Amino acid sequence: MEGWIRIHRKIIDHWVYKDDRYFKAWVKILMTVNYEPKKVLIEGELIDCGRGQSVLSLKSWAEAFGKGWSIQTVRTFFSLLKNDMMIDTEGLRKTTRLTVCNYDQYQNVQQGDNTENNRQPTDSQHGDNTETTSTKEEIKKDKKEEKKEEKKEKEKNSNSFFSEEELESAKPEEGITLPDPEEKVKEMEEFMKMLMQG
Repeated sequence: MEGWIRIHRKIIDHWVYKDDRYFKAWVKILMTVNYEPKKVLIEGELIDCGRGQSVLSLKSWAEAFGKGWSIQTVRTFFSLLKNDMMIDTEGLRKTTRLTVCNYDQYQNVQQGDNTENNRQPTDSQHGDNTETTSTKEEIKKDKKEEKKEEKKEKEKNSNSFFSEEELESAKPEEGITLPDPEEKVKEMEEFMKMLMQG
């Protein structure tokens, strides 16, 4: 198995991160599902398995997760993940198809392996190395400017109760999906506590 997976830092605030066993199992799922579509032969039957999917049985998942995992604990864990809309499962005749929800959003190909993109500038630089290269100071300056722009954008949008991602994900033709009000209330309470303490 080659390659890598992306995990956003905000996972440290997520329930799956709070339990070592669950976090290890979640990472195992992300590392096990396909990064490209494949056909899998299981007991003489050819099964399509798309990007972000796996067709391991519950027993195989229990073995993959390691000591202390049974088929029942896998079912319980998968139920928690399904309730949090992190995965979806489909019972097939000889196995279970597991789909990681929003796999493409978090494991974006464009931000994946850029070796092809990296080769082109490197190859052209070998010929005549007269092109101007960025210095560390220029890179730092660019990063500072990017952060300022991001901060301005956040300040501009801070008047909105919904995050930019939530606003972008709302599709008018499907109707606006509002976030969980209890979750927003908790966020506001935490924000108010922080203001009162500061």
